[in-house]
Amino acid sequence: MVRSLRPAVCLCDVRLPGGGGELVAAEARRSAPETRVVALSAYDDPNTIMAMLRAGAISYIVKGTAGDEVLDSVHRAIRGQASMPAVAASAVGAELRGQRDHSHDTVISLRRVLDRGLMSVVFQPIVDMRSREPIAFEALCRVNSSPYRPPDQWFADAAAHDLGLEFELRAVALALDHLDHLPDGCSLHLNASPSVAMRPELGALLRRGEPERLILEITEHAHIGDYPALNAALAPIRDAGVGALIGVALTTGGAEIIVEPFTATVGTLSASILPAGPYTLSGENQGERYYIYYFDPNFAGGAITPIATQNVADFLGKPGYYLIDSIVTPKYTGGSYGGNVYRPSSWSDTGLRSTQTPGCACDADPATFAQLTAQNTSLAGQTNSDCVWAGFAPVVVPSGGATLTVIAYLLVPAAANDSTITATIGGVPTVLLSSSTSLAQASYTCAVPAGTDLSSISIEAIAGPQLSVSGASMVSLKIFDINIQ
Repeated sequence: MVRSLRPAVCLCDVRLPGGGGELVAAEARRSAPETRVVALSAYDDPNTIMAMLRAGAISYIVKGTAGDEVLDSVHRAIRGQASMPAVAASAVGAELRGQRDHSHDTVISLRRVLDRGLMSVVFQPIVDMRSREPIAFEALCRVNSSPYRPPDQWFADAAAHDLGLEFELRAVALALDHLDHLPDGCSLHLNASPSVAMRPELGALLRRGEPERLILEITEHAHIGDYPALNAALAPIRDAGVGALIGVALTTGGAEIIVEPFTATVGTLSASILPAGPYTLSGENQGERYYIYYFDPNFAGGAITPIATQNVADFLGKPGYYLIDSIVTPKYTGGSYGGNVYRPSSWSDTGLRSTQTPGCACDADPATFAQLTAQNTSLAGQTNSDCVWAGFAPVVVPSGGATLTVIAYLLVPAAANDSTITATIGGVPTVLLSSSTSLAQASYTCAVPAGTDLSSISIEAIAGPQLSVSGASMVSLKIFDINIQ
């Protein structure tokens, strides 16, 4: 809903099902950065508050706060000002001071690159293997400043510090400055992240060049969370003559290529291609270049069938065949984990006891773990941890299906309620573990059906407290890894 409506403020309960308020805050920060998330909860412990702030909430309100104070917090959020309970002020202040110092240094480095003109572009030729002549060039940005590192890391830092738009527009402008120097008839391929591709500033910049020579590639370094919104944002760019191909990485290691509608022009003739909507090519490999042709012998346009080939000469020069563009399909690296293993990107505590190091359940390190505990005491009664992990990549599982794996260990020192691990896939819960006795470390698996959107999957772990008062002994449920592959 936040993605589609893009409100000024989202008032969000922390204990939501399917991933909780942390997932909502993180998704809002990624797909609707202009929306300010205000957390609302009965919990006022510093760990819960900090978890929401780290996920992207700007303010935190404890239930029971007077109505006028809640309204004031919402108005403050609109102005970009934070509100939080006094109990968390010291913890928040300490963390923010550390973040501020690091963030300040990063912003100085980013501004130095922009203000001193330390960005440049190089052009990678796309060559006709038959004639050995270039038919297009891809513009690749380079940053000539310390610390020296790959360009994608500079752009990631820029996006995290509200300079992503300025960085990307600068790179596009530098590339367009060289358009006149490219051989006649050669197209120029430009890269843009999904969020910048949806901004009107990019369209205005592209229209100042020669749109019919420009190809916009949606970068593989960021996933697309809202295809309909992106398609709508690209419409004026397409209308100006800029072509658009979108590569999508799949969990099998394969990829798809989405061909957006466009207008083809030959001399004084023009034809509307794919007016009914995008066309998806399937069965391609990740991280490889494909040339996209279509066959239209009468130059009539309409519902053509695109063809993907890795040899540009396959259809070059053949009557009725037209080259749309080329694209390098993205590689999905699963965040920092690599390969085609997908892990959660967010988590949310919903129990009375905080889960310890919940991020260790998805850090791909077999030596670390998230720990859920439960206890029954005469003072507090039965208390337990309950944590939900979610935020898998929005990738649709292809025909082969996939497997969800949870590696866990359970220690039960005294008679206790069942501890459980439940996977919810497409709204259907599956119990992976349910036990009231100790279990050695083991893998618990279930099938992820073909056609499942990974972003619909969540994992909930609950540590069951003892049946009777047990003093200092506690139930301990350790989660070593959660992955889908």
